[in-house]
Amino acid sequence: MPDHLVTGMPYDKMSFLAGIAAGRNMRSWPTMEYGTNVFCFTLLVSESTFNRYVFTATFSGTIYWGDRTSETGSWTGRIEHTYSIEGLIQVMLVGDLTDICFSLGYFSIINDMLISIDSPLPPIPQSYPRPIQRTLQNHFFGCRNLISIPDGYFDKWFEDDLVIIDSENLFAYCEMASLPDHIFDKIKLASGVRLLDMFSHSAIAELPDDLFSSEEFRKVSNIAGMFDGCDNLYSLSNNLFANFSGATNAAALFRDCSRLSSVSSDLLSGLVGATTIEGLFSGSGLTSIPSGLFVGLNSVTSARNCFYGTKIGSIGAMALEGLNNLHDASFMFYGCLRLTSVSSSVFDNLPITNFEYCFYNDRAITSEVPELWISHPGATGTNCFTRCTNAYNYQDIPSSWGGPST
Repeated sequence: MPDHLVTGMPYDKMSFLAGIAAGRNMRSWPTMEYGTNVFCFTLLVSESTFNRYVFTATFSGTIYWGDRTSETGSWTGRIEHTYSIEGLIQVMLVGDLTDICFSLGYFSIINDMLISIDSPLPPIPQSYPRPIQRTLQNHFFGCRNLISIPDGYFDKWFEDDLVIIDSENLFAYCEMASLPDHIFDKIKLASGVRLLDMFSHSAIAELPDDLFSSEEFRKVSNIAGMFDGCDNLYSLSNNLFANFSGATNAAALFRDCSRLSSVSSDLLSGLVGATTIEGLFSGSGLTSIPSGLFVGLNSVTSARNCFYGTKIGSIGAMALEGLNNLHDASFMFYGCLRLTSVSSSVFDNLPITNFEYCFYNDRAITSEVPELWISHPGATGTNCFTRCTNAYNYQDIPSSWGGPST
């Protein structure tokens, strides 16, 4: 039994992260001693809260549980162990690992026991039948104390021609503030793969510049909610979605990202196949809409709730340039309480048929509002300008569009 795996050390988050940065943690030892068919991760065990750990895997070999016990055998599905010691404990798998998932698929204190991944995934044995298809759905979902994964975590799997068929909720609700560089450089994806809620409600604060640089991402069909609820996220790379031309659903990408105050004009430029951007920045900290943000997004038909509740202060004439097929603008700027000025021509030549609640409760508007009842006479405008009582031309707004009652 490898003695260095018997740990039981107390846990301090900042000290642990510092140890990783300085190379003082446990992650390098096992691979030096046991070769490449090894995989390690660290748990925080507490008898006062929960001392039973569960994960799922397809594995044949020996599991060293980090408490001077081990098991040898073959597993497919749930693997469980109960601890009688507390503190940081490193688990080591030595053998053939062909699949693994650290989440039970729902919120659980068991998921919370995972603190760090200490080595990259090992190669899949050559004897394993090819081609290999795997899902990364819920891989780390709900691991709310996970703070670190190593460089090259997925690389050996992708080098073995493993193809990902689903990646929904991959890092959702994780504690990591950053990701290793090049984490997806070698990724291989099946056509039509979904990346829904991939980082949803995680602690991610900034993204590697090359996060989605692989052309494999052109196979992705759905990225809805990718960063939904990431309230620490404050920085985004230019042209982040350059390789997502196949994605049709881009709804709620940055919903409730409260620290995200600005974005580049080319942020969305690759989303040429997107048909919906509903709730795109809803509830975020966005303060302005850069000109050209939507250029090239000619397939979008719905922008419902797109800027709902944001902090934007003005809407320029070119703010929606490129949305040439937009039909649904309902709730688009609902509750933008800092909005004071709207260009009278911002919706010109856009084939919108639904303006319901578009500017509802935007009480800070003092400029004229667009005369949509004239420019889009066939559109639905129920409550479009309701409570915009400070707008310069409020008295001209028909009651059917939210103007004064007659």
